[in-house]
Amino acid sequence: MRERRSTVRVECVLAARDRTRHDPQASDCRITNLSSRGLGLLTRTRGELGEPLNVSFVLPDEEQPMTLTGVTRWSGTTTSRKGWRSCGIEFTELDDTQRYRLQSFVKDQAQQDSRLRPPARRVVKVQRGLLPWLLRVTAFLGVGLLVAGLCAWILALKRMNAQLSHDLAQRELLVSQLQARNDQLEARHQTLQRELEQTKAQAVSAQAELGRLQQQTAQLATEVRWFTQNLGDLKQVYLRVRTEREQLQTHLRLLEEQRTVLEERFKSIPELRKAIQKAQQAQAYRLREERRQWIEALREADRRELERGNRGYIIQAGQPTLTSARLSIRVHTPEPTDTPSP
Repeated sequence: MRERRSTVRVECVLAARDRTRHDPQASDCRITNLSSRGLGLLTRTRGELGEPLNVSFVLPDEEQPMTLTGVTRWSGTTTSRKGWRSCGIEFTELDDTQRYRLQSFVKDQAQQDSRLRPPARRVVKVQRGLLPWLLRVTAFLGVGLLVAGLCAWILALKRMNAQLSHDLAQRELLVSQLQARNDQLEARHQTLQRELEQTKAQAVSAQAELGRLQQQTAQLATEVRWFTQNLGDLKQVYLRVRTEREQLQTHLRLLEEQRTVLEERFKSIPELRKAIQKAQQAQAYRLREERRQWIEALREADRRELERGNRGYIIQAGQPTLTSARLSIRVHTPEPTDTPSP
């Protein structure tokens, strides 16, 4: 029975490693056949149908490994003596580069298998009189071999062209990756440039702040020198203030004692009234005494003025007097002249 497939599948034996979602640890496996849509696999892990699977392998004549993602479409029920079990994987995610690499490998492998397949045996009976026909057949065979050689050469050129195209695609992919890396480095460079500018601005502000702090330090040093120079005066002021404080405290204690004595003394309202009357009398007496002293001082000043002679004050009862009104009379005596009066 011949299988009906939409894609060409070739037989091959490739070492690979598979990894499932439930078993993230990669295990060894073998690829038995390969196409652009799936592969046959011998594995020791038992995967369920429809379970995602990652297969990593390296194609012949290539160095870069390939990792493909697929699902298990069928799985064998029997297991070999060494624990191998066959299953079929269908690819679910293929990019253009992976699809091109698979198609190139399958095409080349199919062409090699067709060239290595032996031709069908035919029995030719040579009869007499058929020599010219044999010569023509031989000539046709020679031409066919020449055409086959040319076809093989053309296929080899196509393979080389495919390999070159694959290398070119790899180079373009590498160039695009390098370009993306260069863009990332450029963005990083710009970010570092901005951070450098910010750092410079912060350094300038820090330098200005340092200058301001140095100026404040100089001012503080000047103030410290001033305080050091005036420390003696400050000590004297402090001693004087402390002495005054002690005196005030002593005076305050005396006032407290007097207040206590007065509170003990003036416990009733009549006594308080008597004390107020005594205080008012004492204040009136003090005011009269101050008035008398002020009048005596004025009289003493008048006497001193009189001792120095008459200065034009009022004459009363033949005696010069000084009044509080400070009234004075000026007498203008005409100066003598040589011209006789009429």
